[in-house]
Amino acid sequence: MNATRAVPAGVADVAAGRLAGLAHAGEKRQFTNDCIACRAPINATVSAGSLPAPCPGHGRDNARPSKWIKGIRIAEHRRMRRSQMGAWTEIEGGGATPSGPAGIVSRDRIRLAARGFDNRVYINVSDGGPFGTWENNLDGFSASEPAYSLFHDAGVLFVRGMDDRIYNGGAGTPDFVEVEGGGLTGSAPAALGDGPDLHLFVRGTDDRIYHNQARSDTPFGTWVEVEGAGLTSSEPGAVMVGDVLHLYVRGTDDRIYHNRAPRGQPFSGWAEVEGGGLTSSGPAPVAFNGSVHLFVRGTDNRIYRNTGDGDHFGAPWVEVEGSGMTLSRPAPVVFNGAVHLFVRGTDNRFYRNRLDT
Repeated sequence: MNATRAVPAGVADVAAGRLAGLAHAGEKRQFTNDCIACRAPINATVSAGSLPAPCPGHGRDNARPSKWIKGIRIAEHRRMRRSQMGAWTEIEGGGATPSGPAGIVSRDRIRLAARGFDNRVYINVSDGGPFGTWENNLDGFSASEPAYSLFHDAGVLFVRGMDDRIYNGGAGTPDFVEVEGGGLTGSAPAALGDGPDLHLFVRGTDDRIYHNQARSDTPFGTWVEVEGAGLTSSEPGAVMVGDVLHLYVRGTDDRIYHNRAPRGQPFSGWAEVEGGGLTSSGPAPVAFNGSVHLFVRGTDNRIYRNTGDGDHFGAPWVEVEGSGMTLSRPAPVVFNGAVHLFVRGTDNRFYRNRLDT
């Protein structure tokens, strides 16, 4: 196990706001930022003639899939034992996004955050019924999907700025402010609140994975590389199960990897998640009923899931029921005894599905 270490001077100049630097021996995969197709706000009308097809709920129905679909192994019955999801439905409020949504549950409401085509961050809220209107109350811009976390009963947003710096906002302030430590990222950040601790993970501009931490009475500090020398091509995904923090990433080979750290301890090292899955975006974990449900966008843009205890996933990857498709990472939240899954459709609109167990 490697000891926690600060970002080396050759890789990053924290004072100058750098997480950039080392290339990794021939295995580094070039990351391309999302191309901004237009500058319309999130609730703008999107021309049907410009949309790829199909969108979630309207994909082809493959009743007898092969065991491998473009690299993701799935069960022929397309069901995970003891649980299943339903049909995809578009969420109310209209809206379109060039990135995936993010969600939290706060004060008995689902709160979704998304980046609009004008690069502003919009919020929509549901109490279990229909969603309302997308609203923008924050003064700032985001170059990727936002990260959303609950911390001391308040929703806190983190974004990758247009300058690749990391900003946070939403906790009682209308402005985004830069996160201490001066980091840079090429993807969306990942945030995780755990009691008095607030964890932030990013993909550095060298494709390495970095961690920063704040406490109730202490601001964020120095960015340090996550132990294990892993590389990623997308945003990380984090979840807390008991006293263990689990971190999942898309490797530079598109496989899905896991690292773990008991609360207050260093990470132990990277291992591939069982099942042989591949993904084109970062994984999205959520803890529910004592298990970790892990959702990914497959390399065929379909949506897959696996279930385990956080460390091990014994089941094969199965496609989420409903034949949905997405162009970004899914966003799962737990609300009213079920996992609610939100995605960006291939038409850039927002869709939801529900997992009952």
